[in-house]
Formats: sequence, structure tokens, C-alpha cells
Amino acid sequence: LSNAAITISNRSGVTPASVTFKPINLELRDISTLPDGEGPLTVHAEIPGGGTLSWRGRTSLNPLASHGEISLTGIRPGAAWRFLRDETNLSEPKGTFDISAQYRFLHSAQVLQFVLENLRLTAKDIELTRLGDPSPILALNTIEASGGRFNLGAHEVTLPEIAVRGGSAVIDVDESGEVNWQKLAKTGQPGSETTGSAEAAKRPWKIRLEAVRIADVALDYTDHSRS
Repeated sequence: LSNAAITISNRSGVTPASVTFKPINLELRDISTLPDGEGPLTVHAEIPGGGTLSWRGRTSLNPLASHGEISLTGIRPGAAWRFLRDETNLSEPKGTFDISAQYRFLHSAQVLQFVLENLRLTAKDIELTRLGDPSPILALNTIEASGGRFNLGAHEVTLPEIAVRGGSAVIDVDESGEVNWQKLAKTGQPGSETTGSAEAAKRPWKIRLEAVRIADVALDYTDHSRS
């Protein structure tokens, strides 16, 4: 598959959103329905708004399985924000993200397994700004995490360390005692109710964060609820 394009559109909300991924190049060789017949898989795609997807691995159809490496480089959050803008009170976020991981996927006997290992994340020049505000409520120079692990079947996420360097955060409490961060998500959106919550509650997620390191970050705190 060479120079293909995929367009995703959502017109169900107040503000229609659409993004196009192009060009997309995919190569899949020596695939067979014979048991354990693996073939190499290569995918390269340009991400809307900037950034690239690189995916290399090996894939089989019997069972349906794949393993390899995947990376997202230079990703900007603007494309995702277009689909969430009606649910938030945020202007378009700024910054770039690099994400890479080794993956294992297996679907056999009605059991789905998906694991990410050696998960690495680097984010630079992150800015979050509330609609109508002149300055961001969060501005971070760099965020780094490495050695992470995500296990869908076990509902577990492990991160050895998150390091944040440089930037500022703003916490503002209004007269009623509500914090500005509580106002980032709009409430009462149509379709915001989720289904299957009882089933999801049976399998709680376990998140382990072993260390957080913060350096050279300023905090601006104002409390209007006090006389």
C-alpha cells in the first residue's frame, strides 16, 4: 500500500472535526493462514499537524498475533483536540511528543493480550490555556518517562520515573472555592454517560509510579475564597 490516505470525520458534536492521515505506506509479506506463519510488517505514516508513525514487527494470522516496535515522533496534540474541543474549556494545546515502545499482541481462544514494554515518553514545550485566558495555566519545558510497561490483560501500568523540568503552573481558587483545574472539562455533555461501568469495576486498574522528580517549576497560587 503506497501513498494512501485515511480521513476521519466526526459531525456528531457542535463543532465538526476532521483529520487526514497521509501519506500512509504499508508493506506486509509472507503472511499465511498456516499455524504460526509469521511475516514482516512495516508501516510508515505522516500524522496530521506534524509528526510520523513508524511501525516494524512480525505478524501471523493463525493465531492473530504481532510483535515488534512502534514509535510516534514529533506528535502535536492539535489533531486530537479538534475532536475533544466541545468537551473541554481549553484552547488548542501546544507542545510536541515522542513516544516509543516494544509491543506484543495476541488474540487466541477469545482472549486478548496486549503489552507495551520499554515505554518511553518525551514531551517538550507543553502549554495548556483556558479559553479566554491570556496566559497558560500549565507550561512545562520537558517531561520524560522511560522504562514503562502497559499490560491490558492484567490492567496494570508501571512507570519507574517521571521527570519534569522547567516551567510553571497556575492554581486559582474562585470565591466559591472551586479550583480553575476543575473547570477544564465541561459537564452535562450529551453522551457523556458511559456503559458497562459495572463490568469495568470488576477489573480495577493498578498504576504504579515509583518516582516523580520536579525541578525548576514555579507555582502561582491565588485563593479568592478567603477574605
